[in-house]
Amino acid sequence: MAGPASAAVHRVQSAEQLAPALAVAVPGDVVSVECDLASFPIKGRHGIGGNPITIRTDSRLKRTVKGTITIQDSSHLRVEGFTMAGFTSAAIKIVASSNLLITRNKIDFTGIGAANGVFTSCAGGKVENIEISHNEFNHHTAPGTWAGSYIKAWFNGTDVARKLWIHHNLFANIAPKTDRPGTANPFDGDSDREAIIFGEGGCQNLETEHLIEHNVFEDCDGEDEMISFKTSMNTFRFNTVKNCMGSVHLRFGHGSVVHGNLFIGDPVTDFSDAAYTAHANYESSGVVIYGTDHRVFNNCFQNLTGGRTSKHRLPVIIDSGETDATDGNDHPRPRRILVCHNTFANCQYGIGIGLNYKLLPEDCLVANNLFSGIGCRVFLMGPGSDASCQFQNNLAGITAVYETENPLIRRDPLMFPKSFNGHALDIPAAKSPAIDGAAGHHVTDDFFGGTRSGVPDIGAVEVGAGTPRQPMVKEDVGPES
Repeated sequence: MAGPASAAVHRVQSAEQLAPALAVAVPGDVVSVECDLASFPIKGRHGIGGNPITIRTDSRLKRTVKGTITIQDSSHLRVEGFTMAGFTSAAIKIVASSNLLITRNKIDFTGIGAANGVFTSCAGGKVENIEISHNEFNHHTAPGTWAGSYIKAWFNGTDVARKLWIHHNLFANIAPKTDRPGTANPFDGDSDREAIIFGEGGCQNLETEHLIEHNVFEDCDGEDEMISFKTSMNTFRFNTVKNCMGSVHLRFGHGSVVHGNLFIGDPVTDFSDAAYTAHANYESSGVVIYGTDHRVFNNCFQNLTGGRTSKHRLPVIIDSGETDATDGNDHPRPRRILVCHNTFANCQYGIGIGLNYKLLPEDCLVANNLFSGIGCRVFLMGPGSDASCQFQNNLAGITAVYETENPLIRRDPLMFPKSFNGHALDIPAAKSPAIDGAAGHHVTDDFFGGTRSGVPDIGAVEVGAGTPRQPMVKEDVGPES
C-alpha cells in the first residue's frame, strides 16, 4: 500500500538528530538512520495500519546500536536493518506496544553475558501482534556464568505478550553451561538460556496464540528447553532444528501444536565420551510435552542422539508430571496428548513415556509413527507407563529395541535417502509397508504440505503427495534472505 501524500524521509546523521526526527514523523514516514547510535527510546509514536512509521538504516546492517532500542506506548512501527551489539540488558525492549515489525536486524551476542535479544513487557499496557522476521540472533557463547534468551516474553504477574509471529529468523550458537567436566554428560540441563521463552508458570492458562514458523535453529544448546512454551494455544511449525541439544518444550498450558518441523543432526559414529561430547550433534532432542490437549504430528526426527545420557532429551517425550494443578511451576501431568504421523530415522531413541516424575500421563494416543534405523530404542518407558498411553499402528524395523508389549507393526519400513533443499532425508520406498498403512484419520496433510488421501501412509510423509513445501536451510532465513 502506498504511503500518504505527506510521507517524508527524515535523515539522522548524528545522535542529536534522532529525537527531533522521531517527534515529527507521521504515518508513512521513514526515519533514516545514517550513523551509529547508543541506546535510544521510541515512545508514544503511532503509525496506522498499512502505513507504519519506519525506523531503518540507510545501509542494512552497516549501522550499529551499542545499547537498547526501547519501544514504549507505541503502535504500527517498523524497525529495520540494524546491527545490535554491546547491549547489557536487552537489544530491543518492547513495552506496552502493539502492531510492530522487527525485521532484517542482526542481534549479535558476542562477548555479552546476561542479556536478552528481544524482550517484551506488558507493564503499563498490552503487547500484541508483534512480527519478528528475517533477523539473525547469534553468538550467545560468552564464557562464565550468564543467562538470557534470544526472545523473551516476560509475565508481569497479570499479562504476557500475545500473538507474536516469529518467522524466517536464524537462531544460532547458544553455548551450554558445563557443570560436570570430564563426565559423560557434562552439560547443565537448566540454565535460563533458551532461544525463545514465553512467560512462566503463573500465565500458563493464557491463550497467547504465538506462531513460530519457517525459522532455522542451529546449535542452540543453552539448556534442555530451546523453546519454552509456558502459555497456551501456540503453534510451532515448518521450522528446521539442527544439532540442537535444547528441545521444543510444551512446559505448561493447553492446546499447542508442533507439526511439519525437521529436527535433524549430523551423523555421529564415535560414541566414546570424548568424541561424543565434542560433536556438534551431542544429545540433540526434539519435543517434550506437559499439560493438556497438545498435538505433535508430521515431524521428521533424523539422526538425533538425545537420550543416551539424559531422560529430558529424546526426540519426543510424553513425560510424567508432578501435579494436576494448572498453576505454579511444578510439571503438570500430560493429558489427552496426540503424537501421530511422525518419522524417526536413525535416532538413538524414539518416544519416551513417563520418564522423570511420578504422575503418569493419561488418555494419550501414540499412533501411525514410523521408526527406522538399526538398534533404535522405539519406546523408552518409565515405571508403570506401559499402560498409560494408547499405542496404535506404529511401524518399526525388526532390528529395533522395544520396551512395551503394546501392539506394533514389526517390519522393515524400507527407507531410502533423498535430498530435499540440501537435507538428506529418509523416506519410504515404493514397496514400504508404511504406504497406505495408517489406521485412523488424524491429519489431512503431511510433512511437505502434500494432501493425504485414501488410506494415509504411516509416518510424516505421504508418498506421492508432492512437495509443495521444502525444509528450511540457513540461506532461506535472516536479514539477507
